[in-house]
Amino acid sequence: LINFIKDTQPKAWEALETIYGANVENSFLTSLTRAIKTHPKGLIGLLRDSAKGKYKDRGIPIRLFFLKPDNDLNPDAVANYHKNRLTITRQVKYSTKNNNSLDVVIDLNGFPIITMELKNPLTGQSYEDAIEQYKKDRDPNEPIFLFNQRSLVHFAVDPDEVHMTTELKKEKTYFLPFNKG
Repeated sequence: LINFIKDTQPKAWEALETIYGANVENSFLTSLTRAIKTHPKGLIGLLRDSAKGKYKDRGIPIRLFFLKPDNDLNPDAVANYHKNRLTITRQVKYSTKNNNSLDVVIDLNGFPIITMELKNPLTGQSYEDAIEQYKKDRDPNEPIFLFNQRSLVHFAVDPDEVHMTTELKKEKTYFLPFNKG
């Protein structure tokens, strides 16, 4: 996220460096985490606000991602959109309590927005095993799973079926089909 901001909004980052000093990165991330926790609509609301230029840290507008422009008349808007960093990472260790890992995490500019558990019938597992894994082995209190603060959706996937949920609540977690047919 910090590299994305430095790359797309260098003047804003320089202003934050002036305000925060040598501890700019930690101070910014602490402020951002507080903003996510206190925003009425959580992470998704803060992302939307930032896309509209409404998120500010110490009065400095910061965009956490850039929407695709409606047209290519503004080359800077197009360039910034292409600088969004969508990354896919396999086997993400997410816990300091144990060695648990997620099969796949998709990040937008450093924000984990999608988690996935992948299952394969060749190993005797299906999306149902992934659902059970989310319900039984994934602690909803781990930062990556905090509802409305980190990952926005969790997918249970096998070659034939995909199911999703937006909130982990242990055994009360409810998954919906995400199949197209």
